Amino acid sequence: MEHIKVFKIALIQARIRCSRFDRHTSQGNFFVLEDELERQGGLASYLRKAEKAEISIEPLIIRANAGDDVEIHLTNLSGTGNFKSLTERFHVEEGQRAIFLHTYLFARHDRETNDTLGALLVEEAGATFHDVHTGSELSFGAKAVIRRRNGTSFREFALFIQNSCINYRMEPMWERQENQRDPAYLFSSHVHGDPGTPVFETYPGEELRFQLLYDNCRKPIHIIGMPGQTDPPAAAPPCTPRRDADRNPVLTVRVTKPYAPGDYLYYFGETDSLWLGLWGILRAYSQPCKLLKPLADKKGNTPSALPSPNKGDIIRTYEAAAVQLKHNPGKPLFVPLPPGGGRRHSIHKARPLVLHANAGDWIELTLHNQMETSPLRVSLSPESMSFDPVYHSGINVGCNQWEQTVRPGTRKKYLWHADQDCELCPIQSFCDIRGQVPGQIVISKL
Repeated sequence: MEHIKVFKIALIQARIRCSRFDRHTSQGNFFVLEDELERQGGLASYLRKAEKAEISIEPLIIRANAGDDVEIHLTNLSGTGNFKSLTERFHVEEGQRAIFLHTYLFARHDRETNDTLGALLVEEAGATFHDVHTGSELSFGAKAVIRRRNGTSFREFALFIQNSCINYRMEPMWERQENQRDPAYLFSSHVHGDPGTPVFETYPGEELRFQLLYDNCRKPIHIIGMPGQTDPPAAAPPCTPRRDADRNPVLTVRVTKPYAPGDYLYYFGETDSLWLGLWGILRAYSQPCKLLKPLADKKGNTPSALPSPNKGDIIRTYEAAAVQLKHNPGKPLFVPLPPGGGRRHSIHKARPLVLHANAGDWIELTLHNQMETSPLRVSLSPESMSFDPVYHSGINVGCNQWEQTVRPGTRKKYLWHADQDCELCPIQSFCDIRGQVPGQIVISKL
């Protein structure tokens, strides 16, 4: 008898809450499995819970295996459109990664309101999909544990990226700044709580896979301090999307190298998009967490060793200072200092901050805050290098405890590893993401 994987999906309409600051789409159209509607007590109950934000609405992510036959039954419960139900059957080809779900009924509305999104992710033949918290089989969701036939497994995170939202959510910087004026702590969960955008959880040493699904945008992803590689391989981070075989922009980012425990910042686009709210947190726990089940092939789950130089590794030492531009008070300019620096730098002799290293080198940078009339903290963070996120990221992000920034008149030492495949690595301050003059690290390949 022919085996067909069947999905019964409803199209409904409800208020979609886009941020913790009560930004919302008043009449959003979105997909939900009919089984999930029943589990929530039916359509009327689901809509009430959505209105009260008791249900976190996100794009529908379902999964199938390469070689499966899939049948989708779609029922229109939104009260709009010219159809009541339709059925579509198709075969999932080897090599496909994602099949977007569209209605094509609200094309203009979708672009303006960021809704009616969904995708079927294609996993390898024989793989199974599991809930990240309980380990039970998973029917839908942006977060999943994928177990391969060979016994290995990885965590898969699906993100729909649009011009203003990640999985229907945003975390605008200006709204955070209304609660805390010091921009050095805009990413801190100790000050603001976790962002409303996705927080992805893992344990160090576990393999990760980000499936990035782009709708009407082409924004690159930046994962600060996390060693990752793209599929297909990209020349250098930031990682930009390509169009898959079905003409949808899709990018897969795989993390297979060791990484340290702590909170990492990910964001899409450039600083303007970061300011508008296209960012979130990747959290790697240092100790077992009751709410996160370890991967089956990572029993014991001992944290990876903290990144540090091995015997024989080359460590290149540099010193730099944040100085104040007279024509732009309050905005730092980062300049190099001579060896054994620390003395005040003449703004009239300032030159761009450009550091040099070979692939595989470590960079030890001491940053001095020489902003004379500004009370603001400064920091530096490399975009395409690995480091310990708790001590050397240069960003007060998430629940990391160690202070990453430098107050006026003091200094801080950072340690970074040039272990990623790139030739130019931008370095910038996340204390003030607007109006700064960034530097860069030139990495030569041996």
